[in-house]
Amino acid sequence: MKLKHFFFSLLLIFSHCQRNNQEAKPPVIVNDLKINHSFETEDYSLKFIQVITDSRCPKETSCVWPGSIEVEVEIENYLTKKKELKIIQLDAPNSQDEEIIKIGKNRSIFLKNLKPYPQQSTREIKNEDYQLIFYEVYTKA
Repeated sequence: MKLKHFFFSLLLIFSHCQRNNQEAKPPVIVNDLKINHSFETEDYSLKFIQVITDSRCPKETSCVWPGSIEVEVEIENYLTKKKELKIIQLDAPNSQDEEIIKIGKNRSIFLKNLKPYPQQSTREIKNEDYQLIFYEVYTKA
């Protein structure tokens, strides 16, 4: 009987040790950014400058091509003291594709999509209504 308790205790100890070795993933926080607004951290700032093209197929229509989005963003990297304008194209807005902007060795910005999604081809989206959807990932060095 004592032998059973010993092996059971040993099993519990090993399972607890194995559970503690798993690395916790940092939470992914999705952000949205309006035109001419900035998102700032201690390492960088991301500013949404403009929508260059929005050729996404409206929801109530059927299209041969899903369309794409082209936006201009400004990235200021405080670590390297560089500021640059980037034109980013996001193809097939409902796909899993994302544009990645690297900030240093262990920080990345993932540009995901643009809101709002066009509803019908006759209604134009105003510039002040656009929001760039993105999230950032920080990995340990």
